[in-house]
Amino acid sequence: MLKYIVLFIALFSTLGVSNAIGQDLGEISFSGNKKTRSSYLKRFVKSKLGEKVDSVQLELDAKRLRRLKSCSNVQYSIIEKEGSAEVNFEFTEIGTLFPLFGFGALPGNDFVRLGAMDVNAFGIGIETGGFLHYNGFLGGGFALMFPYLFQSNFGLKLDLVKWSSREPLYFDGFPVQYDYANNSFQLVGLYEINRYHQVELGGSLFQETYEKNNPNMENLPGPNKQEIPKQLFKLNFHTDKLDYFFHYRNGWANSSSFQVVFSKDLARFYIFNNITRYFKRVGEKGNWANRLTFGISNNDRTPFAAFAIDGHINIRGVGNRIARGTAIASLNSEFRYTLMDDREQALVGVVFADAAFWREPGFLWYSTQSLENYRVYTGLGLRLLDHRFYGAVIRLDFGLNVLNPKENGFVLGLGQYF
Repeated sequence: MLKYIVLFIALFSTLGVSNAIGQDLGEISFSGNKKTRSSYLKRFVKSKLGEKVDSVQLELDAKRLRRLKSCSNVQYSIIEKEGSAEVNFEFTEIGTLFPLFGFGALPGNDFVRLGAMDVNAFGIGIETGGFLHYNGFLGGGFALMFPYLFQSNFGLKLDLVKWSSREPLYFDGFPVQYDYANNSFQLVGLYEINRYHQVELGGSLFQETYEKNNPNMENLPGPNKQEIPKQLFKLNFHTDKLDYFFHYRNGWANSSSFQVVFSKDLARFYIFNNITRYFKRVGEKGNWANRLTFGISNNDRTPFAAFAIDGHINIRGVGNRIARGTAIASLNSEFRYTLMDDREQALVGVVFADAAFWREPGFLWYSTQSLENYRVYTGLGLRLLDHRFYGAVIRLDFGLNVLNPKENGFVLGLGQYF
């Protein structure tokens, strides 16, 4: 008897929703959003009051809301009323004010980072944060982004960074350790074309300083010290057609960046970089994730090439700044499988493969020198996630060289690798 009652209720509910689809939309409401303002959420909903309820448009609205950093999931329900219908978006809100903490213990790359960030300040999507970084040198940064100024499609982003590190530069394959410093100020304007596309236009002023870190400086190739003030202008274009469900992703996104760097004493420098990400849900607990990167710049024969090969950027396990290039093509592919999930925390296992090929500064793609510049690594990883906070992911990966398993290493970080 009970199963017939349940079946009757389910059938009645389905008919109610079906009838509501043909009604006029009389009200749009939100629930679950304690910090995020409903007035802010309404700007992402394209369904209009007075128009017929459209389930396809409502699903697009929910999909756009799910891309907000202040939530982990959004579902909607249609409530039939006399003469009209109400749509309620149920918001699974997450914490957006969180500490920044990172550390590393790789050879030549020990660091500690402390800070804080809020990606939904005042409940209207303003992002602000700052950090201090110590890796033998003290540095830090501050960032502020207004995604929508005065409720328009225009936004503004500001960054201040003081960065120092010790890293190798390569002179005909010979590594020379330099102390590197970069002090920069960046101002970028944002414009959201529609729910999928955004464009950025802006620039930065910065000064780079390179100084040898060796008592026998005169016996090593390269300048002892070089200070280079620069100006950078950039144009970025973003497409985001990803759908989110807690830590799962489905769909694709693409980011293209074109930069021009000016300097008084150096020739004009151009950089183009394109990153495509593709995700596919596999069953209930699986997620196939991919990232394809292609970058190219002036092919000058210089140790200060634009692209670096690094375990934290493109090849897990390869080490710290093993090489630089004037062009790069890389592919990261991983299969993520949820081992445990209680809707507050989750443990995810990862099997991955990373491959990269780069062009040696001053050489052609098909030169003997450049043909030797490739790496293919594979490995395993774990992710510990907390669904209650944005970006709360502790990541551990172990990768090894497919062609030479003796070359391997761990990569520990915060956030997903991509």
